[in-house]
Amino acid sequence: MQAFDMRKWMLLFFTRLRTGTVHYIGGADPLPQPLSYEELLVLTEKLADIHAGLYDYPPRLTQDDLVRFIQIEFDRIGADANLTPREVIRDFIELLNILCQNPSLRVAELLGDSIYDAVCDFIVFTPDQAARDVRLFRERARQYVFISSASAYCKPLPRLPIAEDTPLDNPYWLYSRNKAACEELLLVEHARTGFPVTIVRPSHTYCERSLPVQIHGAGGAWAVLERMMQGKRVPVACDGESLWVMTTAEDFAVYFCGLLGNHAAIGEAFHITSDETITWNQVYRALADILGVDYRPCYVPAWLLAQSRLYDFNGSILGDKANSVIFDNSKVRRVTGIGRIDFTPYAVGARRSVEYFLSHPDMQRPDPDFQAFCDHVEDVAAGMML
Repeated sequence: MQAFDMRKWMLLFFTRLRTGTVHYIGGADPLPQPLSYEELLVLTEKLADIHAGLYDYPPRLTQDDLVRFIQIEFDRIGADANLTPREVIRDFIELLNILCQNPSLRVAELLGDSIYDAVCDFIVFTPDQAARDVRLFRERARQYVFISSASAYCKPLPRLPIAEDTPLDNPYWLYSRNKAACEELLLVEHARTGFPVTIVRPSHTYCERSLPVQIHGAGGAWAVLERMMQGKRVPVACDGESLWVMTTAEDFAVYFCGLLGNHAAIGEAFHITSDETITWNQVYRALADILGVDYRPCYVPAWLLAQSRLYDFNGSILGDKANSVIFDNSKVRRVTGIGRIDFTPYAVGARRSVEYFLSHPDMQRPDPDFQAFCDHVEDVAAGMML
């Protein structure tokens, strides 16, 4: 085997024509052959050493592991014509990252031939990540569940209640547009190859560790509770009368589990939300009642909040929480066979969250930037009323 030439390989990594011919940067002479099996083995060995050195952990991949990884890459459909160094590097770095972040995970579990009944991915945010999952699970999952977002629905909404066939078109929020693009990619793959995708669109799902409020900073909801306990005003978009839906994680799980292993869910999209619809004023009054304080709102136009240079309220407010939402959940009930459940009322779920925050100092994260933002917004809003 030839000695490893780092400069040569780094040049190869980042340039490849769509025809499959590899070129050097700045060079005109094509290399007629793709990387060989042996060359890929050397490549992965060097990448594993670099990664372990960069993140300061002992290398875990054996020669047999590397060989197995390369076999998996070559065994994929179309690999003989379409496998490129860039794709090999991307997949291998993904493997190294997973092993680095999960020291107890066995390499064999990742490189084995296991077929999963269902793969549920909550952390795919961009189309390239969705395409990666298609490559990883095309032949290893009987069902692939993509967690999208109800924020992807059209804004402004053309009608209420929202059904799954409501168009996906949110011009205000890149996050939502990326989720919609992921859906499109996965559904095209389903139509083209039968990739067993199920799409789920939650809407503001929460647990005791993630108290849902309309406006918050990087530190989360604690700063809002802190302002309320200090008798300060809390910013609320518009007049606080837009309708919203919040769902506890436990309630979401009832219907979510009903979709797993459900053949009728393949190739379909569903939203899963509570049937309770409340206004933002009701949300904050419930929090004030739990804390035993007065509710003191500072109503701010959504367009003004969207001017913030500190927070992306153009997306999360104009493109989401300033819009009234009501959801029709009949599709997920019909497909799962699970009728209406007794959803947790917001007042009950919020009390559980507030009590958790108050009893866990680690959740009480100071957020001076958000506090200063609230004070500034209050001054601006007061000036607009003069």
